Amino acid sequence: IRSDVLERTFAIKWITGFISRSDVWLAAIDVDADQDDEADARSQLVDTASQILSAFSSVEPDDDEAASIIRTFSFSLGVEESKMLDVQLNDAALLSEDHTSVGLQSWGSAIILAERLCKSPDHFGFNMPSGRKLRVLELGAGTGLLSIVAAKLSPSSTVVATDYHPDVLSNLALNVDSNFPRAPSHDSVSVHKLDWESPSFEAPFDQPFDVILAADVVYNPQHAQWIHDCVERLLTKPGSDDVHSRRSGDGGVGVFWLIIPLRSIGRHEGLYETVDAVFGDAERQRGSETGWKLAILERQELQRHAGGVGRVDEAGYRLFKIGWAR
Repeated sequence: IRSDVLERTFAIKWITGFISRSDVWLAAIDVDADQDDEADARSQLVDTASQILSAFSSVEPDDDEAASIIRTFSFSLGVEESKMLDVQLNDAALLSEDHTSVGLQSWGSAIILAERLCKSPDHFGFNMPSGRKLRVLELGAGTGLLSIVAAKLSPSSTVVATDYHPDVLSNLALNVDSNFPRAPSHDSVSVHKLDWESPSFEAPFDQPFDVILAADVVYNPQHAQWIHDCVERLLTKPGSDDVHSRRSGDGGVGVFWLIIPLRSIGRHEGLYETVDAVFGDAERQRGSETGWKLAILERQELQRHAGGVGRVDEAGYRLFKIGWAR
C-alpha cells in the first residue's frame, strides 16, 4: 500500500474517518451489561488503527523498505537556533504479536522532550558543578532518542539507556553505535536491560543518577508504580545541607523528567492519570516528618505538534518535573 499512492490515500482517509468517529462507537458499549470482551475488542481495533495511521505518516509513499526506516531528527540548540543537533535513528517494524515491542519506533513524546532539552539543557538539570560528572538515565529508552541527545549535549556525562524487550535493546544499541561511530559505545551511551517490576541494582545501577528521563512509558496501570519505585531507588537524593538551599534540578540534586501523551481513546485511555495518582503533588509533602519523598514539582500541558509528530490518539502531552520534597 505504501508504494501505491491511490491505495495509500484511500486507506489513510478511511482509517482517519474510523478513528474520528471511534468515540461514539466506544461509548455505545453498555457498561452495565456483560460486554467487557466487546469493549476490549473495540479498544484494540482503535489502537491498531492508530498504529497503522502513525506508520503511514512516518514513511514516504515511495519507501521500498516497509520493515524499518531511517529517520533523521535535527533540533535547534539554544534560543538563537543558529546551531543544530542531529540524530539518526532506525525505526524497526513493530512486532504485531508482542505489545512490549513498542520501543522499536520513535514516538511523539520523545521528540517533543528532545526539542526542549536542546533548547534549554540547563533547565533540565544539565548543569552539574565543576568537578562532578553528570549521570543520566533513560527509562524505556526505545530507539534511544533522549539518551543520544543527552550524550551529545553533554559529552562528558555518563548516559545509561535502558529498556526491557530484547529486540528493542538490539535496535537501541544499533542506534547508539550509528550516532557515535568514532567512539566505543560505552564512552557515549551504554545500553542495559532494566525490568521495572524486578529491577537489578548492580552496576551501572549501583550509583544514583542526577537526571532521569522517560517518554511515553506508561502502557499499563501498574507501570507508574513500578517506575516510581525504580526512580525512588535510582535518583540522587538531597544531602543534609539541602533542606532549604537547593531543590531537585539544581546541581547535585536529582530530577526526573517524564512526558506522557494524553490519550482519550483506545486501550491506553486515561493512563496518564496514574502518574498523578502515584507520585502526588509536592505540596502534600510539605512539612512531612517522614523525610524526602518523590513528588510532582511541576506539570505542564503541551499541545500536539503539527506535521505528523505523534499518533492520532494523542490529544496533547503532559510534562512532569518530579523530584524530592519534604
